[in-house]
Amino acid sequence: MDTSASKNASPKTLPSAVWSLVFGILSNTCLWILGSIPAIILGALALKKISANPEQNGGKGLALGGLITGGVGIIFGLIPWAVGSAIAIPALTKTGEIKMTATDQMEIRELTLACRVYAFDNDGNYPPNLEALFPDYIDDRELLTAEISTNPRVVKPYLYRPGLTTKVESREMFIAGPIRGSDNTRAVGYNDGSTERTNIPIDTSFLR
Repeated sequence: MDTSASKNASPKTLPSAVWSLVFGILSNTCLWILGSIPAIILGALALKKISANPEQNGGKGLALGGLITGGVGIIFGLIPWAVGSAIAIPALTKTGEIKMTATDQMEIRELTLACRVYAFDNDGNYPPNLEALFPDYIDDRELLTAEISTNPRVVKPYLYRPGLTTKVESREMFIAGPIRGSDNTRAVGYNDGSTERTNIPIDTSFLR
């Protein structure tokens, strides 16, 4: 046996090293993460075999290239997800705020009308509290609460100012919802039956 010939023979390039680089290149062109994962796995396996027996196994440069390009492919693959999340999350949050804002306005409009009807039946006096509207003037107790958050779902009663009557000449706010959004607005109802959204700071200490 010619041992000198075997010693001088070049190490055989491992197929896993070649495929690692191929997948690594593809991960930067069309496969993205789908190419990055096999590129990194095959590159790591090839380097392990080369390190264990460098005289027979070759392709270290190819394996390293596969690892590097595979890593770059992961980064390029994650960038669109990160950008998409940065755009989508605020948009979803804003959508949720708009939905809850619209719900506040609708519910306060219904509560204000119910209070007016209650006053018509009770010598012009508004109810002592919003609970007094159920079940004769509203048929859903959930109408009395505003949703503060959706996950987990948290609700709180609408703020209410007792003691008003329809005989009060001035326009007095007597129902208020929670502050919403970056513009710090809230839906409010007035004793004359009107409702609106306002970001004017109001004293809610008399509400309960």
